[in-house]
Amino acid sequence: MKLGEKEISDYCRMCGECCRIKGFVFVSESEAQKIADFLKTDIYSFTEKYCRIIERKKLALKDKEGKDDCIFLEDNECLIYEVRPSQCVNFPFNWTNGELPEKCIFRESI
Repeated sequence: MKLGEKEISDYCRMCGECCRIKGFVFVSESEAQKIADFLKTDIYSFTEKYCRIIERKKLALKDKEGKDDCIFLEDNECLIYEVRPSQCVNFPFNWTNGELPEKCIFRESI
């Protein structure tokens, strides 16, 4: 994704703070299957280990035990970056929950 003439990666500090915001990262069936394939597991094992059901119908990634961190955040890097859900791809441009971290360069641009 571009921001003006530069790529987002030219601005992002890779601090991982956006992956520590309280809330839900929803995944569609097709996204769940893509992630499962990426992790070389079947969809049932993936959903059991990495997902939770919200409102009896929505699939969301789990947080790390006792934290708000995404289960796939490790040393400020996304372990599934290549196949991350569209919600992650589109943050903070198409949505934000208002808790964008102070040090995030994008806070001032949205």
